[in-house]
Parts: sequence; structure tokens; C-alpha cells
Amino acid sequence: MKPDVPHDFVVRPRIDGQILTFFVIKRPGVDDFLKKIREKYQIVVFTAGLREYASLVLDKLDPERRVISRSFYRDACSEIDGRLVKDLGFVTKDLRRV
Repeated sequence: MKPDVPHDFVVRPRIDGQILTFFVIKRPGVDDFLKKIREKYQIVVFTAGLREYASLVLDKLDPERRVISRSFYRDACSEIDGRLVKDLGFVTKDLRRV
């Protein structure tokens, strides 16, 4: 299976018993951005994406885990009125620092 557009990498997570193929396109400059901000900030990723998919993407973006210190996925979200809501209390108890 080949996509119609160029891509940077492919991830193949197992979701609900099926192996799915995702062709991922990185935003321009994301690698330089991540390298630069790691010098001053603790990087925490909080996504509503499924852990099975998003963890593979993060592994490609930061294979040595030198930039992203922690990550939270859909299982850390709450569903309110049919929408996924991210509770920043998972990241830190002191929300003044977020």
C-alpha cells in the first residue's frame, strides 16, 4: 500500500486486533523545533490519540526520548458530553506551571 502523497514515516499499530497502516507527514521544522525547546522546557505530550498509534509516532519523532519526557494518551482523557477532555492535572498538580 502506497499513499498518494509523500510521507516522512509509516507506523503500523494494532488497534482492536487489526494492524492498521498510517503514513505520517511531519510538520515542516518540527525536528529543529523540538531540539530547540528541549533546551529550556520540559516537554510533555498530551493527545487524545490512541496510545497504540500515538506512542509509535512519538517514538519516530524522539527515538531516544531525549526531548519528550512524558506522554499522555486518550486513556488519560475524560469524556464529557461526547467530547474528549484533557485533564491537565495528570501533567502537574500546580497548573500555574503549565
